[in-house]
Amino acid sequence: MVKAKSAKNPTPGDYRLTEEDVAAIGDLLTGGGCIMLDPCCGDAMVASTIAHVAGTDVLGFEKDDHIVKAPLDDTKQKTVVIYEDFFDVDIKGKPFGAVYLNPPINGNGIQRRFLEKATSLMPFDGVLVLILPKDGFDGGVTAHLASWYKDVVVFKAAGSPGMRILLGAKKHYRETDGSTIAELLKKPVSYDKRDRDLEFTIPKTVSSIDLI
Repeated sequence: MVKAKSAKNPTPGDYRLTEEDVAAIGDLLTGGGCIMLDPCCGDAMVASTIAHVAGTDVLGFEKDDHIVKAPLDDTKQKTVVIYEDFFDVDIKGKPFGAVYLNPPINGNGIQRRFLEKATSLMPFDGVLVLILPKDGFDGGVTAHLASWYKDVVVFKAAGSPGMRILLGAKKHYRETDGSTIAELLKKPVSYDKRDRDLEFTIPKTVSSIDLI
């Protein structure tokens, strides 16, 4: 039996992202009518706030229930947090139109493992929002991004020098050339330099958040 909790009044941001970061991400997403996955959600505030702007629901996983706070639940958007290890839960199909992923940093390939499983749960054209830490990331991350994501953009995080925020849409077919992704990661842009017509449309998926 999983434990889920929802509540009101979200507070934007977590320990590393600022309100400017969260607002900028939300402004780039359109669509709605689907569920955003946050596989290591912490207090779930960031994903809840981004999803509120984009008009999606959120299903978050967090194995440490001591740090989970009650996220947003209103007439526009609902967030459910499940206190389980994401890797221990079997989710059928590809129910998530978007993924917000701010993975832990501990080596051992954990960032790549989160990314690979999250990607497998999105349909083609599903939207990834990936937080890349200033201290680097697992070696397999760049190759996976190159294989599975298109229309990739990388931004400088507003409040944390060196940290990057990547957005991309899942490809319909696999490619293996990672050179373009590597260059984008080396030269992130600021929000005010982005293409003003840039947006990512989240595909509609299942309408119910009761997946498990």
